Amino acid sequence: ALIVATAPISVVHIAGVFSYSASNGKIYLGAVGGGNSRPFFEFDPLTNRIIQLANLPVSLDRHKLVHYSNGRLYIEGGYRRDANGFFLESGVYRYDPSSNDWTKINRIYDNRESSEVFRTFQYKGNTYAIDRDSFGEGQMLVFDPQTEVWNPQNQTGFLPILTPANEYYVIGDWVYSIGGSAIQRFNPLTGEVKSWHIGSNYNYPNSYGFHSQGKIYLKSGFGLNLMELDPEYFDLGLTN
Repeated sequence: ALIVATAPISVVHIAGVFSYSASNGKIYLGAVGGGNSRPFFEFDPLTNRIIQLANLPVSLDRHKLVHYSNGRLYIEGGYRRDANGFFLESGVYRYDPSSNDWTKINRIYDNRESSEVFRTFQYKGNTYAIDRDSFGEGQMLVFDPQTEVWNPQNQTGFLPILTPANEYYVIGDWVYSIGGSAIQRFNPLTGEVKSWHIGSNYNYPNSYGFHSQGKIYLKSGFGLNLMELDPEYFDLGLTN
């Protein structure tokens, strides 16, 4: 492996809070610094240049949502765990690269789960997220960059069976969700969903993965194997 960038020595973990690949081609890193500091970095993969930006506005272990829209980065909700238990953060913050500052916007994130982190994904020019509604079921949301609020996509009929995934992978017209003992793919516009039940031998929700050349690669739940998921599996009659 080639080291392409190094954080200052004061940083404990360069991506300890989050890492997010934005649609502007940059990777944003929420770091863990000394004490309760939370340094914030921008990495450019084209130049291998890393620059330190304004610190994150709150000191948390994780944020519930991280997303990028209309040239701005957003962090929403989150938690910090210490000897006294969980501290839940409901604030929503917007980072503006042009001014290098954070602004708390007039909206709160409803923390229903203390440590469950949700993901966002880009699809057809929009930013989507799946989190849980008040009944604990998955709900899909689309972000409005003008009002800076999430709007539920209640017209779709597959929400109860979708679970928040470790990552979402967009390939063609489909979004792939890895969770539990099934892998699902769904179309946010049509509501169509297909599931591939893989049994209990492989536990994917906490797996790290990536997609390349139209295929998804995941480590198995035991951490010994790299698994390949070819989207064509969903067209071979192996789904329901």
